[in-house]
Amino acid sequence: MRGDYSQALGAPVDTGQVLFEVAPLESYQVVLEVDEFDVAGIAAGKSGLLIIVALPGSTFAVSGQKIIPVTVASEGRNYFLVETTLD
Repeated sequence: MRGDYSQALGAPVDTGQVLFEVAPLESYQVVLEVDEFDVAGIAAGKSGLLIIVALPGSTFAVSGQKIIPVTVASEGRNYFLVETTLD
């Protein structure tokens, strides 16, 4: 969750130095980019499934908490950000 140690490969570390932090699953928040054409089907509190490309055999239940009413442009398309939590 925190830190970029790719530039420190091979460097010595001190005893007790934090190398990485893992977020606890029960308080994990996911921010989704939803295409502007699909955002009409999203509502706060509505549930769905999250499929991550790196984990093709796994699905995660999510609930929509907040739709941020500002679009983000990426790769020639417009997206709304939707904050969700893992159920």
